[in-house]
Amino acid sequence: MPQQAEHDVLIAFGSNLGDPLKQYQSAVALLTRQLRLDRETQIAVSEPFQTEPVGGPSGQPAYVNGAIRLRTSLPAVELHQILAGIETQLGRERRTRWSARKADLDLILFGDLLLDSSTLTVPHPRMSFRRFVLEPAIEIAGDMVHPLSGKTIRELVDHLNRTPDKIVVTTPDHADLHWKVEELANDRKSSGWTLVAVDDEQAYDSHSTSAKLVVYPTMNPENRLIASAKTFGGPTLGITGHSHEDFATELFAAIQGMSPLIG
Repeated sequence: MPQQAEHDVLIAFGSNLGDPLKQYQSAVALLTRQLRLDRETQIAVSEPFQTEPVGGPSGQPAYVNGAIRLRTSLPAVELHQILAGIETQLGRERRTRWSARKADLDLILFGDLLLDSSTLTVPHPRMSFRRFVLEPAIEIAGDMVHPLSGKTIRELVDHLNRTPDKIVVTTPDHADLHWKVEELANDRKSSGWTLVAVDDEQAYDSHSTSAKLVVYPTMNPENRLIASAKTFGGPTLGITGHSHEDFATELFAAIQGMSPLIG
């Protein structure tokens, strides 16, 4: 029987309840044991990073984040289920989005797989602009490639470091959203950042060359401007929420995610 091909996988760890460092060690141990990994050849673990919480309720303690790179022949959906089981073993309770947690194990990259289902999206849709994911990953996975942008983890971090703090938001056929972006630009949470709303391709071409992040609404996916935004060479964010509150929450969380780490 032929041996199954191994997949190169990147997993992000996060915890800010209990003993996060111990949780990190336990997550690695459980993964190694349950996937029967060879510690010398099939798994690599980054040093832990301390980071500020992104999004979610205020007043949360700092997070410990790390990255785990491993090789497995399991399919992505099965690995995702194992990760969810380990989170439960470590005491995670799923309540409010982006709330404090004992353990979070996100499947970030799975080789060159592109998957978008109701339960799993790979690559992780926010990985390309979240420093708390990218910077721990550089240590063990700087060469891994984002299959949509074609950029390595190291190149994605370089993009965040060298580009101005500017977000371009495409607003085709959404005059109210265009106005909302201009309003958000004056919000204290976006202080120091430039937010630009564009509703035509000429404006997009002019502003996107210096953007750190391009944001687009997922409604009307056939629109040419949205299609251009999706192929931006750097980080992108598709926002599915229809309300202005949802949009603002996602945008400000993205700004937090691109900010420098504590250490």
